[in-house]
Amino acid sequence: MQVSNMQTLYIKKQGEPEIAITANHQFAFLSLINGTPKPRMNTYTPTGIDGQIQQGAITYDATTVQADFLINARNAYELDLLEHKIYDLFSSRAVMRLRSSVSPALVVYCYPQPFTMTRVDYAEKSFSVTFNNLSGFRQSIVNSDEIFKFDGNYQVGLNLPRDKDHSYHFKSNGCVS
Repeated sequence: MQVSNMQTLYIKKQGEPEIAITANHQFAFLSLINGTPKPRMNTYTPTGIDGQIQQGAITYDATTVQADFLINARNAYELDLLEHKIYDLFSSRAVMRLRSSVSPALVVYCYPQPFTMTRVDYAEKSFSVTFNNLSGFRQSIVNSDEIFKFDGNYQVGLNLPRDKDHSYHFKSNGCVS
C-alpha cells in the first residue's frame, strides 16, 4: 500500500494511554476533517411583525469530526482480523480524545458513531468514522499557563520560542487592559 499522506492520528480513550495510528503495511490513517462550528440562534416570531427577533445569547452547536482510513490486508483472513480490531478500537461509549500530527497541540473530545466499511478490493477496505464533538470546537491539549509542559510539537502559527520558559501573567479579568 502506497500512501503519500503520512499523517498520524493519536487516540486516547478515557483512562487508557494514548495510541498512535500511522500508515503501515496494513492500516493507514488518511485524514481528520473537523466540522465548522454552527451558531444556534434562539429566535421568536412576534405576531403582526415581519421577521424574527433574536432572544438571548447566540450559542454554538455540536460539530462532527471525520477520520478516514484504508485497510490493505494480505488476504481475507487478515482482513477479517483487522476489521475486528478496528471495530473494537472505535466501539466506545466513553469519550475519546483525538488529535493529528498536522495540529498536535489541538484536540477534540468526542464520541464515535457507528460506521461501515466499503470493499475496495479482495483484501482492501476503506472506511470513515464520524465522531460527535459536543463542545463544537477544538481545544488546546494543555492549559495556556502549562503550555511548556506539553512535550509534543507545536503546530505552525503558534510562534512560541522554545529556548526559555514563559510564565503566564495577568492583571485583570478582561481581555483588554
